[in-house]
Amino acid sequence: MSNEPLPYNPERQIPSVTKPALRMGAMIALMLIIYTLILYITGNANNRYVNWISYALMITGLWLGTKNYRDEQLGGTITFGQAYKMSFLTSFFSALIFAVFLYIYFKFLARDVMQEMKTISEQDLLDNPDISEDQAEMMMNIFNNYVFIPFSLAFTSILSFSFLGALLSLLVAGMVQRKTETPTV
Repeated sequence: MSNEPLPYNPERQIPSVTKPALRMGAMIALMLIIYTLILYITGNANNRYVNWISYALMITGLWLGTKNYRDEQLGGTITFGQAYKMSFLTSFFSALIFAVFLYIYFKFLARDVMQEMKTISEQDLLDNPDISEDQAEMMMNIFNNYVFIPFSLAFTSILSFSFLGALLSLLVAGMVQRKTETPTV
């Protein structure tokens, strides 16, 4: 299909964004799942530096999905709002699917990773000169009872990935938008 914008047509129907957003969201989630499993197998699950690659995977998937929606479903034109909606819904669907994986991952497969996360957090709290040992202990009790459980980690991933998706979608929408040719009268 040509990347030339369609001529202006005020009666053109806009295809639903749900199905392509769900499809691309599933593909992004699959990429993130594979990447997470690779990190787990190689012993890098808690390596803060390589985890940034997941953000690159996400923004690449959002860009490709939104660009494909523009070119294949909308004939090469898309407004900023349409692009944002597509990108955000894609990130939200990927967050939901990835959260289900994270629950299973932390509940059954990677309990050792969760324990290592607890240990790292505890050490970070103890190393913080602004927090007393009693405060650090109280915070770790809260973390152990409410944060470092599979459901909480999965739920907070939905919130954090959706927030990140909202921000990244602004960038993607700006890159992908292409206006229709409006007639001059």
